[in-house]
Amino acid sequence: MIRPRSEKEKMVNSELYHANTPELIAEREACKAACWRYNNVASNPNFGISEAEKGRLLLDIIRPGNKWEVVNTGAAPGTPGGLTYVSENGFTSDIIDVTVDAPFTCSYGYNIRLGKNVYIEFGCTILDSCSVTIKARTILSPGVSIYSATHPIDPRKRNGSRGPEMAKPVLIEEDCWLGGNVIVLGGITIGKGSVVGAGSVVTRDVPPFTVVAGNPARVIRGIYQNGVDM
Repeated sequence: MIRPRSEKEKMVNSELYHANTPELIAEREACKAACWRYNNVASNPNFGISEAEKGRLLLDIIRPGNKWEVVNTGAAPGTPGGLTYVSENGFTSDIIDVTVDAPFTCSYGYNIRLGKNVYIEFGCTILDSCSVTIKARTILSPGVSIYSATHPIDPRKRNGSRGPEMAKPVLIEEDCWLGGNVIVLGGITIGKGSVVGAGSVVTRDVPPFTVVAGNPARVIRGIYQNGVDM
């Protein structure tokens, strides 16, 4: 007999699901608490929190359920990638040389994947009901919002907060730059090396190495012409 899929399984697989189940509510509350600690403790200079402890508090958000120990890689102090984290089960964190400025807010945390040297500036929000992947060397400017979550258009199906929801994955490739207050909707891929102008709303895929802007965001120009920066 096939076991019925849980609402969480439906959520991460982009199926209609109900978010107000005990499991999902508990995970959102835990993420909310972890974000509060990060935003109010890790980023308060009066507390004198070390970079190592700040990194551990970030992992409490995006890799919950583990106790993380700091491991020095042997690099010179202050060198990018000089610290890594290992869980009590011997798992090495996949978060390397990432900077996230507070305040930062997300829904669950564990669906976020961050590449090396990603920089997320202050005031960013990620609704990570489905996977949100931000690859290496990408910059999110202040106030960027990524919404993997969506609701049915039909108000009868939506039924206020009682109806089902759906989430779609977001992929932002390497070396992208999203300007301030950009909004990215679910199901979107932003191609490698692209730039999204401030205030844009990204409702469709962005080709690699292009500049897009507007609401909805449209291609303004390419970045290279015959291999040379335009």
